[in-house]
Amino acid sequence: MSNSITVFSNDNSIVTFENKKGVQFALSAEGALFKGGAALVALKDAALLSAYNKARDGKYRSAADVIGASFPSTTKAFEKIIGSAWANKSAMCSFLSAVERAEPGKSGYSKKQNEAKGFVAYLRENVPSLAANPEDAFTINA
Repeated sequence: MSNSITVFSNDNSIVTFENKKGVQFALSAEGALFKGGAALVALKDAALLSAYNKARDGKYRSAADVIGASFPSTTKAFEKIIGSAWANKSAMCSFLSAVERAEPGKSGYSKKQNEAKGFVAYLRENVPSLAANPEDAFTINA
């Protein structure tokens, strides 16, 4: 196996979560990953917040990776035709549009896809550079 991770900084990341009894815990991000359950849910929430903050600052890779994990076939097709979804604002906006237009599977959208669609909507509403501009849209009939 050739898995790897690139660390850009050595920040301590602590995830805080509650169990079913309402008792609060704090774990490292790595510990939360392995604990699972409520800790993993809290870690995912923290990851979404991080991806949002980076997108707000013009760094789209994390957001594109989160969304792309939920829509792998859309992501693959997009990358084949356009290239990297996170390369710049224009590419990211086009990628978000592609995800918004993605058709559901036979049994509808999966839970992960619904979460990603919600994240796309949140990005569109809260990151001005990623806002949808319907007046700029056009259709090509081929």
